[in-house]
Amino acid sequence: MKRAQIAFQEIASRHTAVADDRRLTPVSAQVEPDRDVYAERVQAVLRQIALPTYREGMIPWLETAHPGLYEELTSWIPDEISRLWSDHAPLDQFDAALDRLLAAHREGCRLYESSKSSH
Repeated sequence: MKRAQIAFQEIASRHTAVADDRRLTPVSAQVEPDRDVYAERVQAVLRQIALPTYREGMIPWLETAHPGLYEELTSWIPDEISRLWSDHAPLDQFDAALDRLLAAHREGCRLYESSKSSH
């Protein structure tokens, strides 16, 4: 399994337990009794990242070829998402972090494809 995907699945499982305690969920997120809007958003992003067209090997390649982008995908952005989720941050801030993750992932895919096609 891809390292970035593992990181996000860990975030999702860590925070799902917190969402079970309705007292910790802000009123704005209490749309439906068992609904965790943060988890729904993370799952939507994971579905976009884990496409069948995803080329295996990108994350290890990024670690060497583009360490800054690698850190964004495997550490910085997941840590930010985790913090925002724990803090029940406004959804626009949470969505912005998820958008950064998607953009970084797409950039990683683009760079990886470019490196493979130039060989």
